Amino acid sequence: MKFQEFKNNLRIIKRNKAMEKELVNALAYIRNNVILGRGKSISSELLMEELADISESLKPVFQDMAQYLHLCDKEKAANVLYDYLGTGISKDLGRFLAGWEEIPSEELLKTLEIYMENLRKMNLDRKAKEDEMISDLIYFPVVLNAMFVLFDFVYVAFFIEQQNLLNQMFF
Repeated sequence: MKFQEFKNNLRIIKRNKAMEKELVNALAYIRNNVILGRGKSISSELLMEELADISESLKPVFQDMAQYLHLCDKEKAANVLYDYLGTGISKDLGRFLAGWEEIPSEELLKTLEIYMENLRKMNLDRKAKEDEMISDLIYFPVVLNAMFVLFDFVYVAFFIEQQNLLNQMFF
């Protein structure tokens, strides 16, 4: 039972990593559109449909967002990404994507760069934590072995001598 939970947690972590990678790719796609001048000429709904076409694991998210935007429900569209990913940045990014048409065109590129940089930092932080955990797992047996050597030294240096003294006193 515990192994199954561990396996499910690993699967969820792997899925979230893949989705965050696709999210970075989606932001790069949007950034390229803004650079090419399509930033203000494209509606939020059309943008979500295009992102659904280029994305695999986030396709249902972008389709749901496009559907809510089609129904003029920006609040639900903004929450879809957060409901699916569950990270803090996904809530802000969902609001950004849902309110795409309301953002001034001169701020679009700057805002996209900030979101991309935040996602990169999150990935680097996660990678650093993973590396730290792996290094802890690697060095744990080495530290444990060193502790056994030191314990053996203490045993040989003190207890054997005391045992010999006690044997001489009573025998």
